[in-house]
Amino acid sequence: MELIKNCDINKLKAWQGNPRKHAEDVDMLVVSIRAHGFKDPIEVDKNFTILAGHGRREAALKIGLKEVPVIKHDVDITDKRVQAYVLANNKTAERSEWDFTKLKDVIEALDTGEIQLEITGFDLGEIEEIMTWGRVDEVEEVEEPKEKQLKTVSCPECGHKFTI
Repeated sequence: MELIKNCDINKLKAWQGNPRKHAEDVDMLVVSIRAHGFKDPIEVDKNFTILAGHGRREAALKIGLKEVPVIKHDVDITDKRVQAYVLANNKTAERSEWDFTKLKDVIEALDTGEIQLEITGFDLGEIEEIMTWGRVDEVEEVEEPKEKQLKTVSCPECGHKFTI
């Protein structure tokens, strides 16, 4: 494995077999890269075919970056085990879950006005929803159950009286 700090973005080739689609996430990656810099290197094989980071490459191109950090592995994308790694790299991230209490705590701590909260990767609608978790805005009034009105009825055949 070799870290290349400043790799010409034009050397990077998308893996044509990549089953992952990138659309909305590219715009979120653009916001993140602009705010934080390019922190997560693109992983490539020995021929500069992308193993992990197709979306980051698209975002970098959209921004107009000429160079990006790259981790070059001495493997080839034609190897079935390498293709399996590409799938696993994408799938494992989907399986993690949020600790919603901690997420809300972090978002609240960041909400000081110093930064735009969208650089977290959450859009404003999601942030608004997170900030309302656990909050009770209105207390719904609960009606007391009405006492049943009892009726007295008589059996038409025997005349016995019943209270219902």
